[in-house]
This record gives sequence, structure tokens and C-alpha cells, in this order.
Amino acid sequence: MQKVFLISCLNFLLLGIQSTQTAKIVGYPMFGGSQYIGMKRIAEELVSRGHEVTILVSQVQKIKPAKGITHVVYQVPYPQGFLENLMVARLIKEGPVKEMFSGSNTSMPMVQRIFCEALLNDTKLLEPLKNFDVIITDTSMFCGPLVAEYLGLKRIEYCPMSPRILSVFTPYESIFTLSYIPLHMSHNPGKMNFLQRIKNTIMYIAGRLLFDAFLTRHFDHLKQKYNIRPERSFRDSLMDTELTLFLADFAVEYSYPILPGFKLIGPLNIQPVKPLPPDLQQLIDSSGDDGFIIVSFGSNVASVLDKDKVDIMAEAFGRLKQKVVWRLQGRNVLTRVHCGCARYYPGYTAILPVITKVHCDSTSYYPGYNAIVPVITQGALQLKTSALAITWYKSYWIVLRSLKSSNIVLGFRYECTYF
Repeated sequence: MQKVFLISCLNFLLLGIQSTQTAKIVGYPMFGGSQYIGMKRIAEELVSRGHEVTILVSQVQKIKPAKGITHVVYQVPYPQGFLENLMVARLIKEGPVKEMFSGSNTSMPMVQRIFCEALLNDTKLLEPLKNFDVIITDTSMFCGPLVAEYLGLKRIEYCPMSPRILSVFTPYESIFTLSYIPLHMSHNPGKMNFLQRIKNTIMYIAGRLLFDAFLTRHFDHLKQKYNIRPERSFRDSLMDTELTLFLADFAVEYSYPILPGFKLIGPLNIQPVKPLPPDLQQLIDSSGDDGFIIVSFGSNVASVLDKDKVDIMAEAFGRLKQKVVWRLQGRNVLTRVHCGCARYYPGYTAILPVITKVHCDSTSYYPGYNAIVPVITQGALQLKTSALAITWYKSYWIVLRSLKSSNIVLGFRYECTYF
């Protein structure tokens, strides 16, 4: 009897300990497919450990329900599909610099401000969240610090890129030393010469000035307007984090010191390998010794490319001896017989020999590294700045022809980190 009583007491204590270790967590990815997917996967892991997770999303976000995760939806003055049809299309057409200076309601600074105001105006939705324990926000979306301060919650950040991006808008210059740590997207090598260090410094100064001119002022204004700790600047609020989780890994990163509150969690976008659909399997099997190429511009770009650019690429791909699997939505393409278009890019992995180094962003190269496949990418936002139209595609074709191996995987993303 005494033994049964002791076991019952231990069970009660264990249940009590477990309950004290669970938390109510709110996630705020703001908008974007990659941002939402990353936040949702963090939420799924937290739910599996017994925590209660609620994700804040706008009505334009494509939601995938998941067991144990609650989605709270707020309204924004944009239609469904605005991200692909307005923002991304404009970015590709005009380029990021011109788009940033435009000041239109589809520019990134204005869209973030409008989304932020829409959420802060919905006090009925936000009030219950003040009883939560912590909020997880996305570093690339700058409303997170304001929402955290409004709710009075501790903030954890999820950064879907390298820690080297933070040197642009944080005061950690002593940590991210410009003389030996290449800035994110600087294209500088790990060992920089004098001119490359000058370039690194110029990029840092330009980044700080642009950040203050086009983003900080918007959110400083919102802090004053909504009386969210107006005595603090937005930059102070931005740096007030308990922990920052980076989608990065030193296996594919430069070596550099990081702060104790920075944790590199590796990729979140790798999924278990699935069998190919029959039509794609048939195309791959028919590729023979020449192999095949997978082309994907990412979920936000696949449906908004101009037809002339699509036709140019189709013509270039048609000249290759490899079979081509191309993710493309809503386009009739003039293709050669060995170029197949798929509406959805398959989340499947083919094991191919490694033939070259990777030039791409984390969303593309981590699956490649995980499966030991070669990945060559070019940022879609650089379609305008790299070489323009046909010249760019011809140069890319020449690169393909110069490779000795025929088994190549292409991944096109709208932001690239070069190593």
C-alpha cells in the first residue's frame, strides 16, 4: 500500500513538473511562404513537446492546418495572391532598388507598415494574447518588436538566413568585424583582400543608411502613433531579444564568433524523401545517361514571370541534352519534347554525383547538401542586374555546357547568398 502511494505521489509530481515546463507561445511570421513554413515547423516541434502555439496570420496567407496549432487571422487591405501578383512581379520588373524608392503601397517598406498597422488596430484580437508567455517573430519582418512590446511578451527571433545579415542593423560591429567577416550578399570570399574589405565596409554603411531611411522611420512613427513604449527607439526595440534562431549551419558557413543568444538550428525546409509521381518518374527514367535538370523559381515567382522571359528560357533549356523538369504555373510554353512543365515543384530528392560548389540561398542549397546533389542558382531579382534578358540566359547555358558531368540540379531563388 505504501509503495502504491509513493508511486502515485511521484506521478503527481511529474505531472506538476511537466505542466510548469509548458508554455503558451504566439508566432508571428507576418507574410510570405517561406516565413510561414519556417514558423509553422518551429510551432510543430513546440507542440510535440507539449506547448500551446498560436500563429498570427493575415487573411491573404495560405494556411495549412496542423494538429495542435491554432491560427488567428487578422484582416489586411490586400487581395489574395497580392504577394505573387503585385510585390514579386513588380520586384522582378523594376528591380529592388527602384521598387524601394517608389514609395508605393506594393513596396516592401510600405507593405510591412500597412500589415503592422492592420494588426495593431485589431485590439480585440491582440488582447487575449497578452496572457501568453513568449512571442516568436521573423527577423525579416520588422513589426515583430512592436507587437512584442504591445503584448508585453519576451521575444524570440527566427532568422531565415545567416547571422552575417545582422551586422547591417545591429550594433555588434565588434563581433561581426568587417575586416574578416564578409557581409551577407556581399559576394566576398572568406579571405578578403584590401579592396574586398573596402567593399565590405561600403556595403555595411550603405545598408545602415538604407535601413534607417526606408524602414526605421516607418516603425518609429508607429511606436509613437500607438504609444508602444515611445521613449525607446525602434532600433532599441529591435535588439531586445531573448534568443535568435538562425536557419544556418557552420558546415556551409564561414567561421566567425557569434553571441551566446545566437543559435544555429540548420535547415527547417528539408522533408522526408517521397516517391515521384508516375508522370515525373517516367520523365526521369527516360533521361538516360544524360540525366535531368530540375528548375524552380520558388513559390512566389513560378506564376508571375513574363511570357517573353519564359519563352527565352524554354528555348535555352530545349537546346540541352538533359531532360528538364520545370516548375511553372499558368503558362503555355514553347518547349522541346524533352522539357516537361510541372505545376508543383516536387519535394523529392534524386541522388546525383557532386560536380560543383553551391551558389544559392538557404532554401535551395540545404536540400541539395542533404541529398548530396549539385545546385546552381541565380537570384530572380538579379535577372535585371546580372546581364539582362537573353545575355543572362546564354551565359547560363554556357556554364551548363562547360560542366563535365551531365547530372545537374538547378534551383532559382529570389535572394542569393554566395560562398
